[in-house]
Amino acid sequence: MFKFREILLLNTQFIFLTGTLPLGFQESLISSLALEDLSIIRASCSRSNISYKTSIYKSNKEEERIVEIKDYINRFQSKEFLTKDDKVLIFCPSTSNIELVANTLNCSRYYASLSNEVKEKTLSSFRISRDPYYSILVTSSSLEEGFDYSFIRLVVYKDLAYSFLGFLQGSSRGGRDNKPCTSIFFYNSKDSKLVSSSSSSSSNTSSISSTSLLNKDRDLINSYLLESICRRRQISLYIDNKLIEQYSNLDNKCDLYLSRSSTTSKQISRVQESFKNFELKRIKIIASLRLISSACNFCFLLRSFIPNIIEVEHLSSTCSLSIALEKQALKIKQLIKEKSFLEADSCCFNCLLPTVICSHLKVVPNKCFNSKLIFRVLSLFYLK
Repeated sequence: MFKFREILLLNTQFIFLTGTLPLGFQESLISSLALEDLSIIRASCSRSNISYKTSIYKSNKEEERIVEIKDYINRFQSKEFLTKDDKVLIFCPSTSNIELVANTLNCSRYYASLSNEVKEKTLSSFRISRDPYYSILVTSSSLEEGFDYSFIRLVVYKDLAYSFLGFLQGSSRGGRDNKPCTSIFFYNSKDSKLVSSSSSSSSNTSSISSTSLLNKDRDLINSYLLESICRRRQISLYIDNKLIEQYSNLDNKCDLYLSRSSTTSKQISRVQESFKNFELKRIKIIASLRLISSACNFCFLLRSFIPNIIEVEHLSSTCSLSIALEKQALKIKQLIKEKSFLEADSCCFNCLLPTVICSHLKVVPNKCFNSKLIFRVLSLFYLK
């Protein structure tokens, strides 16, 4: 970078282009290159077509963990692949791990210690061949930057990343055709060492000490993996120094959003299902009320007690049972009047006065005094 400053002394214009320069490194770059009269045009660096996801291993055995990755890739290929040219890129932490994964998945591999001929053939075949062997490429961090193939639909990080910026650049190998793709980070939740201690510094961070870089990257990756709202929050905060609270519907959703959406959908389904039960009960009640309103009330209420009732639609006023009940009621009322008498200290049924008072107000034997007159007398008394 310091040698590059000599070129800047030439009397000509320069354009600097980058897709992954964190805002925190911008001032450092300007200072180290002694740039003056610099016009900056900056847009959001977040790739909206990438769905960021994480997955915690279920097993403690290395071979079984690789099988978990294999199963995920198989499911992804069957559901998410868009064309026959779609491929998978897997980043592993070491050469031995690359070989183990590639042998298990029976796929191509790429790392620095391979001969140039083998590496060139591998990359060429990965780009043009439709052989299943080249549908997956297992590699090291050497392909995180500058490797372009338009149809990488899935990027897998296994166990760790060398730096958070490297992880973002490696994830950006996917979806170079601007169509939906996925970046998933497989890790062990009990392993706090998510950044390799032997990591070499990225060219963008050469001015920072390796120890400080490792500690910062470890915190960044841990924050990304432990994020509870949206993965893009940590990415946007690191790259653009913005804490996004509301996300665009154009963004390919991360696993946290999809999980919340799934939970919300299940809750809505449960509520709708409970509403269905209430709706069924409501329909039954409405049907019963309509049946009551369209039938004779006496027959409807007594049909369980009188099995011989003929359920023919008719009004209560014309019901023979109703007429019979009214006649019977009159007989009972008359019987009460003729044979009933008031006990002492009871209440008169007609005027509601105690029998002691009522008996003194009687003008005709065995008949109650007019209640209206009683109330008039009492009102005059209270008015005085």
